[in-house]
Amino acid sequence: GVRVLYESYPRAVEEKEDNGRGWTALHMAASCPHSSNSLIEALVDIYPAATMEVDRRGQYPLHLACSSGKSWDDGIRIIFDANPEAAGAPNSVGLLPFHCAALSYSVSSSGGLASSGNIASSRSHSSMSSSSDDSIVTTHHEHEPSNIGEAVHENDSQDLLAKINVVYSLLREIPAVL
Repeated sequence: GVRVLYESYPRAVEEKEDNGRGWTALHMAASCPHSSNSLIEALVDIYPAATMEVDRRGQYPLHLACSSGKSWDDGIRIIFDANPEAAGAPNSVGLLPFHCAALSYSVSSSGGLASSGNIASSRSHSSMSSSSDDSIVTTHHEHEPSNIGEAVHENDSQDLLAKINVVYSLLREIPAVL
């Protein structure tokens, strides 16, 4: 769908909103927690310079993707690879994308670090191990959850691991953010 719109009006992906945000189409997709990886990939392919555009608050699409709760493999990596320098650029309040990710996870009302303190006391049979690929941890499920409560808890665990992986991946790529 994005390519059809682009073919009809190519400047649509390049133009910024005429409002207080000043977002491009990539900024919009990056800020939406439910935008797909394929949408972000298409927008970056069509107009990679959007990864280098800041909005009126000094935020690159990378800041917005990190704030929206996206996972590393579902949007953040594509934006990072197109403009890794944005990882070291503070927004107008001095936050790097790493900070945006960490803060969004710590204040989340559902599934964020602040509300996931019970992950350590999990009743599920998962094991975590170091991984040499792009993830900090992987999980291995020995048994499927036997009831709804365990299934919800397992989803929270997976969500938490995805969030930890974003922070880890940003630190791995730009360790100087600490």
